[in-house]
Amino acid sequence: MAISQRLMALGLTSAVALSGGILVAENEGLVLGTYLDPIGIVTSCYGHTGGELQLGQDFTEAQCLEQLAVDLSHHMSDYWHSPHGFLKGSIWLI
Repeated sequence: MAISQRLMALGLTSAVALSGGILVAENEGLVLGTYLDPIGIVTSCYGHTGGELQLGQDFTEAQCLEQLAVDLSHHMSDYWHSPHGFLKGSIWLI
């Protein structure tokens, strides 16, 4: 199953899953555990960062997809509520 289909199964809208999910997955790559990114931030899976991460943790592909889905949902929520981008009626305001 394609990554966009798996993200939609986790509850993301098709637009977010297709655009954000594919862009992030292709550019970040997948690491099934934690690692230090180039500037020393503990990172996991598809580029997830957070205070809950510690070096040496391992994740399944399903756990990584869930992290990606949550991260995309948070970022989209932030976008919708920002003054710079939101949907009003059927017109994008950016």
